[in-house]
Amino acid sequence: MSENKRDLNADLTLCEAATAGPWFKTDGIHALYVSTNACMDVIAECEVARDATFIAEARTGWPHAIRRAMAAEAEVERLRAVLEQMDDRKNPMMPRSQMARIAKEALDYATRKG
Repeated sequence: MSENKRDLNADLTLCEAATAGPWFKTDGIHALYVSTNACMDVIAECEVARDATFIAEARTGWPHAIRRAMAAEAEVERLRAVLEQMDDRKNPMMPRSQMARIAKEALDYATRKG
């Protein structure tokens, strides 16, 4: 199964262009509403509680998740570059002790950020 990679920058821009959050789920007489706290501007009208909850939580949850995914992708690229430095075939003169130090520094850095 092939996966179409999403454009995370475009997705984040889309999230940030939406009405400012957080959004809240409110029970109405005939429906559930997702609205802002300030003016009670209605963002969505739902008949199913779990849909209203999803919409309300997505306003802040998705931008957070997208930023984390972008940071993780950047970290993967940084670690790939470190591993590239340690490739024996490309750098046969680098001592194993130096390779081990570079690997430890990369892992320590990743652990601190995580």
